[in-house]
Amino acid sequence: KGDKWDVGMRMDFMYGSDARFTQASGWDDDWVDGHYYNIAMPQLYMEVYAPLGNGVTAKLGHFYTTIGYEVVPSPDNFFYSHAYTMLYAEPFTHTGVMLSYDIDDNWSINGGAVEGWDNMTENAGAWSFLGGASWTSNDQSSSVTVQLISGNISDTESSNRTMYSVVATHDFSDSFHYVFQHDFGTQNRADSVGQGDGNWFGINQYFTYDINDKLGLGLRAEWFN
Repeated sequence: KGDKWDVGMRMDFMYGSDARFTQASGWDDDWVDGHYYNIAMPQLYMEVYAPLGNGVTAKLGHFYTTIGYEVVPSPDNFFYSHAYTMLYAEPFTHTGVMLSYDIDDNWSINGGAVEGWDNMTENAGAWSFLGGASWTSNDQSSSVTVQLISGNISDTESSNRTMYSVVATHDFSDSFHYVFQHDFGTQNRADSVGQGDGNWFGINQYFTYDINDKLGLGLRAEWFN
């Protein structure tokens, strides 16, 4: 970041038993049918930084979602297992364009258009809005992030899917950390015959304590419906 334009690219490639959980429709799932062992390319995008105002960053291509707290890459999660919320209630990846902007040291916003959830080429005409805002305290000990995605899941009929996630974090000390997450989603034509609507919602809480630089303790509590 600074007063100059900048362009970069990124590609992530996965092979193994976890790849099937982050495959994009019409992209990864067409390469090979390995049942337990598969191939996935969860990220393939170009990023452009424009020195406009405090700096605008544009991401174009296929990238990880901004929804929720837990993420796809294993090293970035405290727990070995995942919450129901991540596995069954949230997207993993998106294809499209995302713009982000830091208003000041505390506030940032983002927004863009994506081809729904975990999709590359199927229903390519069904676009969704993805975006939100985040706030961070002056001492960096607290933060709140709100993200929303809304749009049709089909390019041939009206079938809206909308969900939001709220993630709040707070450091009680340098060692004791807390995370609160709430998700809510709703979808038209959600049943097996494409008629009834469906809703899902939940609350997650994470408590972690750093014993030292190499060892920590954690507790996750989840209610999901």
